[in-house]
Amino acid sequence: MRLRALRQSQEQAVLVAADTRDQAIGFVHVQVRHAIEHDSRAEAVALVVNEQIRSRGVGRLLMEAAESWARAQGMTTIVLRSNVMRDRAHSFYERLGYRHTKSQKFFIKEFTPKTGT
Repeated sequence: MRLRALRQSQEQAVLVAADTRDQAIGFVHVQVRHAIEHDSRAEAVALVVNEQIRSRGVGRLLMEAAESWARAQGMTTIVLRSNVMRDRAHSFYERLGYRHTKSQKFFIKEFTPKTGT
């Protein structure tokens, strides 16, 4: 259901890497993000690579594909967020040319949706 909704949007993409048997081994979800406080930019929302094949270039290829997709959408900037505890991921992104610009806390509030009119 979520993937179907994403596929209907022209402003986001889920790019999948597959092995020689056509089995998914990783994906990146990238989207255009519009905001008042900055120009529109791309955001890599999720990057997942099968744990058994990490450090073999799949993540790099997926991020390159995300960057190409962003450029094709007219974006000049791509950002991403990474959990503060994921040191290995941070090193990976820095090797790809990403700069750490800030740390922040993430807050969430869950609620019951309003029903009826």
